[in-house]
Amino acid sequence: MRVNDYFATARERYRIKQKKELGKPWPWTEDKIFQTWNFCNVHREDDRTTVWFKENIRNNSKNVVLATFIFRLFNKIETGEIIKDLLVEDKWETTEAYNRLKDVKPLVTGSYVNLRSLSVILDTIEQSREPLKKAEKFWGSYLETAYEDLQKLPTIGKFMAYEIVTDLRHTPVLYKARDVNTWANLGPGSSRGLEEVAGQKITSKKKMALMRDLLQLSRDKKYWPQEFKYWELREAEHWACEFYKYSKVQKGFRQKRRYNAPKQG
Repeated sequence: MRVNDYFATARERYRIKQKKELGKPWPWTEDKIFQTWNFCNVHREDDRTTVWFKENIRNNSKNVVLATFIFRLFNKIETGEIIKDLLVEDKWETTEAYNRLKDVKPLVTGSYVNLRSLSVILDTIEQSREPLKKAEKFWGSYLETAYEDLQKLPTIGKFMAYEIVTDLRHTPVLYKARDVNTWANLGPGSSRGLEEVAGQKITSKKKMALMRDLLQLSRDKKYWPQEFKYWELREAEHWACEFYKYSKVQKGFRQKRRYNAPKQG
């Protein structure tokens, strides 16, 4: 088992975030892997795009479900800036959105390969507005219910559904969900990361059990300082994915994204 390694990398990534926020000079770590390659924060809420979305749209929107749904289809700050008022004021109108976005390049982030076409995105939004309005009334108790409902919408797969649910967990819509510490979606990266922690191939059932065990260990100051931000099961799942990326580099593989270190002086 590589439980110690899993938490050691999580602690180091969290300390990097702290030092950066304090304005300390780069490098914020002696770890060459973290210096060289790009890794998400331990908490998805701390990542740059989510912070922008939270501060500019999610916390201010008159229709947070639709606003979240639309923003995550693009998942790009620059695109969000262009349609921000439509999302905050709940004034979405397809023709207006098309006129604003038709010449924007790139429109979405690189990972959203199935939604590169503006017409596909706008069609998805139009076909989803009414079903979203009806479904959200039943989401208050469970993240997993919202996750399953979202996948019934056009072009929305597991990855996108989980991203939207993770945002809505921090809104009145899912703030009281009962399964925040018992359910998380096992994506390919987190699944492989949990096998890295286990040191062997394990079943999906054992992966879920391992995630819950890691969450419990995060309550132990030996593994996660209690002055650091609290974990829910999403963090256990999320860091498993990043731990897999870290482990791949340790084995000699390259990552997709290098870290763009800030210029000094």
